Amino acid sequence: MSLVGSAPSPDYWKTLTAAEASLILGDVQQSADLYRAGIAQDPHALGSHEAAYRQARVLLEHTGTPDIERDRVLDAFGEVALRARAAQQQQPATAEERLLLARLIFHVVAARQAAPDLLASLDPARFWEGLRKVRQNAQRADLPVIAASLAESDGARPSPLWLAWVQTVRARDLDRILE
Repeated sequence: MSLVGSAPSPDYWKTLTAAEASLILGDVQQSADLYRAGIAQDPHALGSHEAAYRQARVLLEHTGTPDIERDRVLDAFGEVALRARAAQQQQPATAEERLLLARLIFHVVAARQAAPDLLASLDPARFWEGLRKVRQNAQRADLPVIAASLAESDGARPSPLWLAWVQTVRARDLDRILE
């Protein structure tokens, strides 16, 4: 924390970096306070807020932060968090999306953008981290295009049995990835 400090800075990005550092170090309240201060510094930078929100979600997933504390951090993003939650509620995962996602997970691993144990863990943060190595700032809407390009480039095919297992037994995990 000595590089970025633990208090809001006049520099928007330094404040958000301090919020991320606090989150990584496990100080959820300080992180939420810093995110809130950063958002207040530049309230009209919605694109930057959305990027910071996505990064915070990845960090929260990696650190295994409990849901109550996770919500405290994400609520600091105000309108961005509300819109993200509304979008998630409006678009439940379909069977087609789960199949696409299962294939995409396979291809991300085959392309060596994610470790092979992603096939078993279905960890959302690790999935999005690997996917963003293929396409920076990838979103749910980009999945079909990314899946098609990866399938063409690696030529590998997932086992139909594995695909069926993932879609049925691990459907909840696939839904978490799409949240």
